[in-house]
Amino acid sequence: MVKSKNTLSVASFDDITIVGLCTHLPDYQVAWYLNKQIGCNFLKYDDIMSEQGEEYSFYLSNDESDYNTFNLVALSNIETRWVVFSPPTDYLLIIRNYFDNEKFAHLVERLRAVPDIIAVYQIDLSRNKLLNSILEDIEMHEMWVLSKDMGE
Repeated sequence: MVKSKNTLSVASFDDITIVGLCTHLPDYQVAWYLNKQIGCNFLKYDDIMSEQGEEYSFYLSNDESDYNTFNLVALSNIETRWVVFSPPTDYLLIIRNYFDNEKFAHLVERLRAVPDIIAVYQIDLSRNKLLNSILEDIEMHEMWVLSKDMGE
């Protein structure tokens, strides 16, 4: 008798845009500048924990008008980096749901106007396979944070 083999297939992240930010600013200042420059309302939530047990800053903003959700996630803490990108990336700005090219170009322009943000660039998911597991961790953390908020 031949046993069937079950496999788990994870769907790729559609309708997601990831922006890498390189800066020496602390997370609360990056969130403040993003709130000011691009009109978000980033709020700090519990830190996200990597598989290695390290904690990284996590911010969330919902844009009710366009149904976009924004995450700001630090990729480094005092002790270590969660993941290393080239060019160096200190934060991920994750935009969920459709974000057209014109809005994206305006967003990048506004981000580049922030003092002390050295580089702003779009991260290609197809070329960075390591991001899939990190995005899953971030998505699970976001669901946990939101369910915790609803319970209070």
